Amino acid sequence: MQSTTSQPMTRRTFLKSAGFAVGALTLAACAAPPAAPAAPASSDGADTSPAAETVTIKFLGGPWSFLPALDEVIDTFAAQWGSENNVNIEFERDAQVLPKIQTAIETGTGANIIQYSSPPQIFANALVDVTDIIQELEDEGGDYVPAGPYQMTSDGKWLGVPIGQHNWFINYRQDWFQEEGYDVFPDTWEEALVVGKLLKDKGRPYGMTFSDQAGGDGNGVPR
Repeated sequence: MQSTTSQPMTRRTFLKSAGFAVGALTLAACAAPPAAPAAPASSDGADTSPAAETVTIKFLGGPWSFLPALDEVIDTFAAQWGSENNVNIEFERDAQVLPKIQTAIETGTGANIIQYSSPPQIFANALVDVTDIIQELEDEGGDYVPAGPYQMTSDGKWLGVPIGQHNWFINYRQDWFQEEGYDVFPDTWEEALVVGKLLKDKGRPYGMTFSDQAGGDGNGVPR
């Protein structure tokens, strides 16, 4: 990994250098104030700027996993990367992360980078456009699957960096669907709506959550 100590550390630099080595669904950078102008070079071309001060990056998100040991792995990685790049990374983890994200946005203080497990469009006006980071990643590893841009973009801009995705499985009662003439789960939303209405009429509701208040599993798992 290249060191960035020769350049001012920004949230964007942090996302490029370290964000993708940690496990989450979405990383997004909150809007930042303009950077200070660079110090001029001396007449002989030498850099006369003072040594870079340690920059603090505040990272807000939920617990990384149901495995506590994973938090230790992330903390160790962040500490090592931070020491190599003159960055102090402060993690704040809370299972109820949404209220803290909203507070950070409304007050303009707190988190620089947020990790959230639902599409970031509800924060669109408060997030930095990270399209250039996405382009760099796609140039290196190929395009994202269609769900990536569908969930992460607004008005053509990428609002977050998807760095992981669960392989969601659809759970359903085969016998109930077979009673309605479906030997396998429908291939289209239209068919799912048709059979869903039939099941609901029999007191067997089937559906999914559509709410910005339901993070992660609530929005991702039909049932």
